[in-house]
Amino acid sequence: MGYLTKSRWQSKTVWLGIATSVLSILGIFAGEKWIMEYPQIASGIGLTIGILTVVVRHFTSVPLMKGPSKQ
Repeated sequence: MGYLTKSRWQSKTVWLGIATSVLSILGIFAGEKWIMEYPQIASGIGLTIGILTVVVRHFTSVPLMKGPSKQ
């Protein structure tokens, strides 16, 4: 009996993780000064990412396939 799986690149959770990583890298380049000037915006971005991760995970029903992607 086969199970329905999907490529890691089809996973919204993976894409959200990639977006989080990109935002974090941009935060490093923007430096501490930007975060100190706009702490509420920085916190809001973190909160939004956290909420989105929980929402996306709630709707996840298909597991990722193991091994290399065939797509």
